[in-house]
Amino acid sequence: MTSFLPLLEAFLALALTMLVLTTGVSSLSGTWQRALRARARGLRDLLQSLFTLALKERLSAQNLPADADALRRFVGEMSLQPARLAEIAAKPDDAQAAAYRARLPDQGIVAAPHAAATSWLAGLWPRLSYEWKVWSSLSDTLDTLSEDEFKTRFSASSAGRSLAAKMENAVDAAGFEASLQKLYEQFIAYGHAATEDFSRIARRHSLVFAAMLAFGANIDAFNLLETYLAQPALRGAIIAKYESSAKTGAADPQTADAPATNASPSRKIDELEKLLLSAAPGKKDEIEAKAREARDAIQATESAYADTRQVLTHATTTFPAGWDRYPGCDTGNTDPRCSALLALAPGHPEASWAGGSALSALGNDTSRALRWLFGVILSVVMLGLGAPFWIQTINGLLRARDLVRGGNQAGDGTRPPATTN
Repeated sequence: MTSFLPLLEAFLALALTMLVLTTGVSSLSGTWQRALRARARGLRDLLQSLFTLALKERLSAQNLPADADALRRFVGEMSLQPARLAEIAAKPDDAQAAAYRARLPDQGIVAAPHAAATSWLAGLWPRLSYEWKVWSSLSDTLDTLSEDEFKTRFSASSAGRSLAAKMENAVDAAGFEASLQKLYEQFIAYGHAATEDFSRIARRHSLVFAAMLAFGANIDAFNLLETYLAQPALRGAIIAKYESSAKTGAADPQTADAPATNASPSRKIDELEKLLLSAAPGKKDEIEAKAREARDAIQATESAYADTRQVLTHATTTFPAGWDRYPGCDTGNTDPRCSALLALAPGHPEASWAGGSALSALGNDTSRALRWLFGVILSVVMLGLGAPFWIQTINGLLRARDLVRGGNQAGDGTRPPATTN
Protein backbone atom coordinates (compact mmCIF):
# COMPACT_ATOMS: atom_id res chain seq x y z
CA MET A 1 0.00 0.00 0.00
CA THR A 2 2.82 2.41 0.83
CA SER A 3 4.28 2.01 -2.68
CA PHE A 4 1.08 3.58 -3.98
CA LEU A 5 1.52 6.65 -1.76
CA PRO A 6 4.15 8.50 -3.88
CA LEU A 7 1.93 8.26 -6.96
CA LEU A 8 -1.07 9.47 -4.97
CA GLU A 9 0.89 12.40 -3.56
CA ALA A 10 2.25 13.23 -7.00
CA PHE A 11 -1.31 13.48 -8.33
CA LEU A 12 -2.22 15.58 -5.28
CA ALA A 13 0.67 17.97 -5.94
CA LEU A 14 -0.38 18.14 -9.59
CA ALA A 15 -3.98 18.94 -8.57
CA LEU A 16 -2.77 21.66 -6.19
CA THR A 17 -0.66 23.15 -8.97
CA MET A 18 -3.64 23.14 -11.31
CA LEU A 19 -5.81 24.78 -8.64
CA VAL A 20 -3.36 27.66 -8.31
CA LEU A 21 -2.99 28.07 -12.07
CA THR A 22 -6.75 27.75 -12.61
CA THR A 23 -7.34 30.53 -10.11
CA GLY A 24 -5.05 32.72 -12.19
CA VAL A 25 -6.88 31.76 -15.37
CA SER A 26 -10.23 32.55 -13.74
CA SER A 27 -8.91 35.94 -12.64
CA LEU A 28 -7.79 36.74 -16.17
CA SER A 29 -11.13 35.62 -17.58
CA GLY A 30 -13.07 37.66 -15.02
CA THR A 31 -10.96 40.73 -15.73
CA TRP A 32 -11.60 40.32 -19.45
CA GLN A 33 -15.34 40.02 -18.89
CA ARG A 34 -15.36 43.11 -16.69
CA ALA A 35 -13.38 44.99 -19.32
CA LEU A 36 -15.99 44.03 -21.92
CA ARG A 37 -18.76 44.82 -19.40
CA ALA A 38 -20.22 41.45 -20.26
CA ARG A 39 -22.80 41.32 -17.46
CA ALA A 40 -24.28 44.70 -18.31
CA ARG A 41 -24.31 43.72 -21.99
CA GLY A 42 -26.03 40.45 -21.12
CA LEU A 43 -28.73 42.21 -19.07
CA ARG A 44 -29.41 44.62 -21.92
CA ASP A 45 -29.67 41.75 -24.42
CA LEU A 46 -31.99 39.93 -22.03
CA LEU A 47 -34.28 42.95 -21.77
CA GLN A 48 -34.33 43.29 -25.54
CA SER A 49 -35.36 39.65 -25.85
CA LEU A 50 -38.05 40.12 -23.19
CA PHE A 51 -39.46 43.12 -25.00
CA THR A 52 -39.47 41.36 -28.37
CA LEU A 53 -40.78 37.97 -27.24
CA ALA A 54 -43.08 38.81 -24.34
CA LEU A 55 -43.95 42.50 -24.24
CA LYS A 56 -44.19 43.64 -27.84
CA GLU A 57 -47.29 41.54 -28.52
CA ARG A 58 -49.07 42.86 -25.43
CA LEU A 59 -48.31 46.45 -26.32
CA SER A 60 -49.57 45.91 -29.86
CA ALA A 61 -52.76 44.37 -28.49
CA GLN A 62 -53.30 47.51 -26.41
CA ASN A 63 -52.62 49.80 -29.40
CA LEU A 64 -49.41 51.05 -27.76
CA PRO A 65 -46.15 51.84 -29.58
CA ALA A 66 -43.84 48.82 -29.89
CA ASP A 67 -41.32 50.06 -32.44
CA ALA A 68 -37.51 50.15 -32.26
CA ASP A 69 -37.55 53.51 -30.46
CA ALA A 70 -39.85 52.10 -27.78
CA LEU A 71 -37.51 49.11 -27.43
CA ARG A 72 -34.49 51.32 -26.78
CA ARG A 73 -36.43 53.44 -24.32
CA PHE A 74 -37.67 50.33 -22.46
CA VAL A 75 -34.14 48.91 -22.19
CA GLY A 76 -32.85 52.24 -20.92
CA GLU A 77 -35.56 52.65 -18.32
CA MET A 78 -35.12 49.08 -17.08
CA SER A 79 -31.33 48.98 -16.90
CA LEU A 80 -29.84 52.47 -16.58
CA GLN A 81 -28.40 53.89 -13.39
CA PRO A 82 -30.78 56.19 -11.46
CA ALA A 83 -28.92 59.36 -12.49
CA ARG A 84 -29.46 58.49 -16.15
CA LEU A 85 -33.09 57.67 -15.48
CA ALA A 86 -33.47 61.19 -14.12
CA GLU A 87 -32.12 62.52 -17.40
CA ILE A 88 -34.78 60.65 -19.33
CA ALA A 89 -37.50 61.85 -16.93
CA ALA A 90 -36.31 65.42 -17.46
CA LYS A 91 -36.75 65.03 -21.22
CA PRO A 92 -40.30 63.80 -21.79
CA ASP A 93 -40.30 64.95 -25.37
CA ASP A 94 -39.04 62.19 -27.66
CA ALA A 95 -37.32 64.65 -29.98
CA GLN A 96 -35.40 66.18 -27.08
CA ALA A 97 -34.47 62.81 -25.62
CA ALA A 98 -33.29 61.39 -28.96
CA ALA A 99 -29.74 62.66 -28.41
CA TYR A 100 -29.45 60.79 -25.13
CA ARG A 101 -31.09 57.61 -26.39
CA ALA A 102 -28.52 57.57 -29.19
CA ARG A 103 -26.15 56.27 -26.48
CA LEU A 104 -28.27 53.12 -26.36
CA PRO A 105 -27.97 51.67 -29.87
CA ASP A 106 -30.03 48.66 -30.83
CA GLN A 107 -27.59 45.79 -30.35
CA GLY A 108 -29.85 43.39 -32.14
CA ILE A 109 -29.43 45.16 -35.47
CA VAL A 110 -26.01 46.12 -36.81
CA ALA A 111 -26.08 48.23 -39.92
CA ALA A 112 -24.15 46.90 -42.88
CA PRO A 113 -21.32 49.02 -44.31
CA HIS A 114 -22.44 51.76 -46.62
CA ALA A 115 -23.22 50.61 -50.09
CA ALA A 116 -20.80 53.16 -51.45
CA ALA A 117 -17.89 51.68 -49.52
CA THR A 118 -15.35 50.15 -51.83
CA SER A 119 -13.21 48.37 -49.26
CA TRP A 120 -13.35 46.78 -45.86
CA LEU A 121 -11.54 49.76 -44.32
CA ALA A 122 -14.31 52.07 -45.44
CA GLY A 123 -16.75 50.37 -43.08
CA LEU A 124 -14.26 49.89 -40.23
CA TRP A 125 -14.58 53.32 -38.66
CA PRO A 126 -18.41 53.28 -38.46
CA ARG A 127 -18.21 49.83 -36.91
CA LEU A 128 -15.62 50.94 -34.34
CA SER A 129 -17.64 54.06 -33.60
CA TYR A 130 -20.74 51.94 -33.06
CA GLU A 131 -18.92 49.49 -30.76
CA TRP A 132 -17.41 52.36 -28.75
CA LYS A 133 -20.86 53.89 -28.32
CA VAL A 134 -22.22 50.56 -27.09
CA TRP A 135 -19.28 49.93 -24.72
CA SER A 136 -19.34 53.43 -23.21
CA SER A 137 -23.09 53.25 -22.62
CA LEU A 138 -22.64 49.99 -20.71
CA SER A 139 -20.88 51.89 -17.91
CA ASP A 140 -24.30 53.33 -16.99
CA THR A 141 -26.09 49.96 -17.18
CA LEU A 142 -26.95 47.72 -14.25
CA ASP A 143 -25.57 44.19 -14.02
CA THR A 144 -28.59 42.54 -12.37
CA LEU A 145 -32.25 43.17 -11.61
CA SER A 146 -33.97 41.77 -8.50
CA GLU A 147 -37.68 40.97 -8.43
CA ASP A 148 -38.66 44.13 -6.55
CA GLU A 149 -36.43 46.31 -8.69
CA PHE A 150 -37.77 44.74 -11.89
CA LYS A 151 -41.38 45.35 -10.89
CA THR A 152 -40.71 48.87 -9.65
CA ARG A 153 -38.80 49.85 -12.76
CA PHE A 154 -41.35 48.32 -15.10
CA SER A 155 -44.26 50.01 -13.33
CA ALA A 156 -42.44 53.34 -13.66
CA SER A 157 -41.36 52.78 -17.28
CA SER A 158 -43.15 54.32 -20.26
CA ALA A 159 -44.36 50.91 -21.45
CA GLY A 160 -45.48 49.91 -17.96
CA ARG A 161 -47.39 53.16 -17.32
CA SER A 162 -49.10 52.99 -20.69
CA LEU A 163 -50.06 49.34 -20.17
CA ALA A 164 -51.35 50.03 -16.66
CA ALA A 165 -53.39 53.02 -17.86
CA LYS A 166 -55.05 50.93 -20.58
CA MET A 167 -55.94 48.21 -18.10
CA GLU A 168 -57.24 50.68 -15.51
CA ASN A 169 -59.50 52.22 -18.13
CA ALA A 170 -60.80 48.72 -18.75
CA VAL A 171 -61.34 48.26 -14.97
CA ASP A 172 -58.67 45.60 -14.91
CA ALA A 173 -56.16 46.83 -12.31
CA ALA A 174 -55.75 43.33 -10.88
CA GLY A 175 -54.98 42.12 -14.36
CA PHE A 176 -51.98 44.43 -14.52
CA GLU A 177 -50.48 42.92 -11.35
CA ALA A 178 -51.01 39.43 -12.78
CA SER A 179 -49.43 40.48 -16.07
CA LEU A 180 -46.51 42.02 -14.20
CA GLN A 181 -45.92 38.82 -12.26
CA LYS A 182 -46.13 36.71 -15.41
CA LEU A 183 -43.72 39.07 -17.18
CA TYR A 184 -41.27 38.74 -14.32
CA GLU A 185 -41.53 34.93 -14.46
CA GLN A 186 -40.70 35.10 -18.16
CA PHE A 187 -37.78 37.38 -17.33
CA ILE A 188 -36.48 34.79 -14.85
CA ALA A 189 -36.89 31.95 -17.36
CA TYR A 190 -35.06 33.86 -20.06
CA GLY A 191 -32.45 34.82 -17.44
CA HIS A 192 -31.68 31.16 -16.69
CA ALA A 193 -31.05 30.53 -20.38
CA ALA A 194 -28.92 33.68 -20.61
CA THR A 195 -26.92 32.54 -17.55
CA GLU A 196 -26.13 29.22 -19.21
CA ASP A 197 -25.05 31.04 -22.34
CA PHE A 198 -22.90 33.39 -20.25
CA SER A 199 -21.28 30.38 -18.56
CA ARG A 200 -20.49 28.79 -21.92
CA ILE A 201 -18.88 32.01 -23.12
CA ALA A 202 -16.92 32.27 -19.86
CA ARG A 203 -15.64 28.72 -20.31
CA ARG A 204 -14.49 29.55 -23.83
CA HIS A 205 -12.68 32.60 -22.50
CA SER A 206 -11.09 30.46 -19.79
CA LEU A 207 -9.85 27.98 -22.38
CA VAL A 208 -8.29 30.80 -24.40
CA PHE A 209 -6.47 32.16 -21.34
CA ALA A 210 -5.53 28.62 -20.29
CA ALA A 211 -3.95 28.06 -23.71
CA MET A 212 -2.10 31.36 -23.43
CA LEU A 213 -0.79 30.41 -19.98
CA ALA A 214 0.09 26.80 -20.82
CA PHE A 215 1.95 27.62 -24.02
CA GLY A 216 3.34 30.92 -22.75
CA ALA A 217 4.83 29.33 -19.62
CA ASN A 218 5.49 25.92 -21.23
CA ILE A 219 3.43 23.94 -18.70
CA ASP A 220 3.64 20.26 -19.63
CA ALA A 221 1.27 18.12 -17.53
CA PHE A 222 3.31 14.97 -18.17
CA ASN A 223 6.53 16.70 -17.11
CA LEU A 224 4.83 18.08 -13.99
CA LEU A 225 3.69 14.63 -12.91
CA GLU A 226 7.08 13.04 -13.62
CA THR A 227 8.86 15.77 -11.67
CA TYR A 228 6.59 15.35 -8.66
CA LEU A 229 7.14 11.58 -8.77
CA ALA A 230 10.91 11.96 -8.96
CA GLN A 231 11.24 14.71 -6.32
CA PRO A 232 9.58 13.81 -3.00
CA ALA A 233 10.80 17.04 -1.39
CA LEU A 234 9.13 19.14 -4.06
CA ARG A 235 5.74 17.44 -3.85
CA GLY A 236 5.99 17.32 -0.06
CA ALA A 237 6.66 21.07 0.07
CA ILE A 238 3.64 21.81 -2.12
CA ILE A 239 1.33 19.61 -0.04
CA ALA A 240 2.70 20.92 3.26
CA LYS A 241 2.28 24.50 2.07
CA TYR A 242 -1.37 23.84 1.20
CA GLU A 243 -2.08 22.12 4.51
CA SER A 244 -0.39 24.84 6.55
CA SER A 245 -2.30 27.57 4.72
CA ALA A 246 -5.55 25.75 5.46
CA LYS A 247 -4.92 25.92 9.19
CA THR A 248 -6.07 29.00 11.05
CA GLY A 249 -3.84 30.90 13.37
CA ALA A 250 -0.58 29.74 11.77
CA ALA A 251 1.91 32.50 12.43
CA ASP A 252 5.33 33.21 11.00
CA PRO A 253 7.81 32.95 13.91
CA GLN A 254 9.90 35.72 12.37
CA THR A 255 7.36 38.31 11.34
CA ALA A 256 8.60 41.66 10.16
CA ASP A 257 6.50 43.50 12.74
CA ALA A 258 8.00 41.69 15.76
CA PRO A 259 10.99 43.34 17.43
CA ALA A 260 13.95 41.09 16.69
CA THR A 261 15.71 41.75 20.02
CA ASN A 262 13.36 42.69 22.83
CA ALA A 263 10.46 40.34 21.96
CA SER A 264 12.35 37.22 20.85
CA PRO A 265 11.45 33.97 22.69
CA SER A 266 15.04 33.45 23.86
CA ARG A 267 15.15 36.93 25.35
CA LYS A 268 11.87 36.33 27.17
CA ILE A 269 13.19 33.04 28.59
CA ASP A 270 16.30 34.82 29.87
CA GLU A 271 14.17 37.44 31.62
CA LEU A 272 11.90 34.77 33.09
CA GLU A 273 14.91 32.79 34.32
CA LYS A 274 16.36 35.82 36.13
CA LEU A 275 12.99 36.54 37.70
CA LEU A 276 12.59 32.99 38.98
CA LEU A 277 16.16 32.87 40.31
CA SER A 278 15.60 36.07 42.26
CA ALA A 279 12.35 34.72 43.70
CA ALA A 280 13.61 31.19 44.47
CA PRO A 281 17.41 31.10 44.66
CA GLY A 282 17.31 27.68 46.29
CA LYS A 283 15.99 26.10 43.06
CA LYS A 284 18.74 27.41 40.80
CA ASP A 285 19.64 24.05 39.20
CA GLU A 286 16.02 23.14 38.45
CA ILE A 287 15.24 26.57 36.98
CA GLU A 288 18.35 26.55 34.78
CA ALA A 289 17.54 23.02 33.53
CA LYS A 290 13.99 24.02 32.57
CA ALA A 291 15.28 27.18 30.86
CA ARG A 292 17.81 25.12 28.91
CA GLU A 293 15.05 22.74 27.74
CA ALA A 294 12.95 25.70 26.61
CA ARG A 295 15.87 27.19 24.68
CA ASP A 296 16.55 23.83 22.99
CA ALA A 297 12.89 23.52 21.99
CA ILE A 298 12.88 27.01 20.52
CA GLN A 299 16.10 26.35 18.64
CA ALA A 300 14.66 23.13 17.20
CA THR A 301 11.52 25.01 16.11
CA GLU A 302 13.53 27.76 14.44
CA SER A 303 15.71 25.17 12.68
CA ALA A 304 12.66 23.32 11.40
CA TYR A 305 11.16 26.58 10.20
CA ALA A 306 14.40 27.48 8.40
CA ASP A 307 14.50 24.05 6.78
CA THR A 308 10.89 24.45 5.66
CA ARG A 309 11.62 27.84 4.12
CA GLN A 310 14.61 26.36 2.32
CA VAL A 311 12.50 23.53 0.91
CA LEU A 312 9.77 25.92 -0.20
CA THR A 313 12.35 28.22 -1.81
CA HIS A 314 13.82 25.25 -3.64
CA ALA A 315 10.36 24.17 -4.75
CA THR A 316 9.63 27.64 -6.08
CA THR A 317 12.91 28.03 -7.95
CA THR A 318 12.73 24.54 -9.46
CA PHE A 319 9.09 24.69 -10.56
CA PRO A 320 9.00 22.43 -13.63
CA ALA A 321 7.79 24.97 -16.17
CA GLY A 322 9.21 27.63 -18.44
CA TRP A 323 10.87 27.79 -21.83
CA ASP A 324 14.30 27.09 -20.38
CA ARG A 325 13.08 23.49 -20.31
CA TYR A 326 12.23 21.22 -23.23
CA PRO A 327 11.77 22.15 -26.05
CA GLY A 328 13.43 25.52 -25.33
CA CYS A 329 16.45 23.74 -23.82
CA ASP A 330 18.57 26.68 -22.72
CA THR A 331 22.27 26.04 -22.32
CA GLY A 332 22.98 24.20 -19.09
CA ASN A 333 19.60 22.47 -18.85
CA THR A 334 20.02 18.95 -17.45
CA ASP A 335 16.80 17.53 -18.87
CA PRO A 336 17.70 14.26 -20.68
CA ARG A 337 15.32 15.18 -23.47
CA CYS A 338 17.34 18.35 -24.08
CA SER A 339 20.56 16.33 -24.38
CA ALA A 340 18.97 14.14 -27.04
CA LEU A 341 17.51 17.14 -28.85
CA LEU A 342 20.80 19.05 -28.86
CA ALA A 343 22.55 16.01 -30.28
CA LEU A 344 20.04 15.96 -33.15
CA ALA A 345 19.95 19.74 -33.66
CA PRO A 346 23.14 21.43 -32.40
CA GLY A 347 21.89 24.88 -33.40
CA HIS A 348 18.69 24.55 -31.44
CA PRO A 349 19.61 26.82 -28.46
CA GLU A 350 19.94 29.76 -30.86
CA ALA A 351 16.19 29.71 -31.58
CA SER A 352 15.13 33.34 -31.08
CA TRP A 353 11.56 32.65 -29.96
CA ALA A 354 9.57 29.92 -28.25
CA GLY A 355 7.65 28.98 -31.36
CA GLY A 356 10.91 28.47 -33.21
CA SER A 357 12.11 26.12 -30.47
CA ALA A 358 8.91 24.12 -30.70
CA LEU A 359 9.04 23.90 -34.50
CA SER A 360 12.68 22.89 -34.38
CA ALA A 361 11.91 20.15 -31.86
CA LEU A 362 8.95 18.88 -33.90
CA GLY A 363 11.17 18.66 -36.95
CA ASN A 364 14.22 17.06 -35.32
CA ASP A 365 12.83 15.14 -32.32
CA THR A 366 9.30 14.32 -33.43
CA SER A 367 8.33 11.64 -30.92
CA ARG A 368 9.42 13.56 -27.80
CA ALA A 369 8.13 16.83 -29.19
CA LEU A 370 4.70 15.34 -29.87
CA ARG A 371 4.60 14.02 -26.31
CA TRP A 372 5.47 17.50 -25.07
CA LEU A 373 2.76 19.03 -27.27
CA PHE A 374 0.13 16.59 -25.97
CA GLY A 375 1.26 17.41 -22.42
CA VAL A 376 0.75 21.14 -22.96
CA ILE A 377 -2.65 20.53 -24.59
CA LEU A 378 -3.58 18.34 -21.61
CA SER A 379 -2.60 21.23 -19.33
CA VAL A 380 -4.94 23.51 -21.28
CA VAL A 381 -7.80 21.05 -20.83
CA MET A 382 -7.03 20.63 -17.11
CA LEU A 383 -6.86 24.38 -16.56
CA GLY A 384 -10.18 24.77 -18.33
CA LEU A 385 -11.94 22.47 -15.84
CA GLY A 386 -12.26 25.29 -13.33
CA ALA A 387 -11.39 25.77 -9.66
CA PRO A 388 -14.49 23.95 -8.23
CA PHE A 389 -13.45 20.75 -10.03
CA TRP A 390 -9.92 20.89 -8.61
CA ILE A 391 -11.13 21.70 -5.11
CA GLN A 392 -13.30 18.57 -5.13
CA THR A 393 -10.43 16.55 -6.61
CA ILE A 394 -8.00 17.77 -3.95
CA ASN A 395 -10.40 16.95 -1.13
CA GLY A 396 -10.86 13.44 -2.52
CA LEU A 397 -7.12 12.91 -2.95
CA LEU A 398 -6.45 14.15 0.58
CA ARG A 399 -8.93 11.66 2.01
CA ALA A 400 -7.44 8.85 -0.08
CA ARG A 401 -3.93 9.83 0.97
CA ASP A 402 -4.88 9.80 4.65
CA LEU A 403 -6.36 6.33 4.26
CA VAL A 404 -3.25 5.01 2.52
CA ARG A 405 -0.66 6.92 4.48
CA GLY A 406 -1.77 6.07 7.98
CA GLY A 407 0.17 8.97 9.48
CA ASN A 408 3.12 9.36 7.09
CA GLN A 409 4.73 12.71 6.48
CA ALA A 410 3.88 14.27 3.14
CA GLY A 411 6.42 13.36 0.50
CA ASP A 412 8.30 10.52 2.23
CA GLY A 413 6.17 7.64 0.98
CA THR A 414 6.89 5.53 4.08
CA ARG A 415 4.84 4.39 7.02
CA PRO A 416 6.12 5.56 10.43
CA PRO A 417 7.23 2.84 12.87
CA ALA A 418 4.73 1.71 15.42
CA THR A 419 5.26 3.07 18.91
CA THR A 420 4.74 1.17 22.15
CA ASN A 421 3.94 2.54 25.56
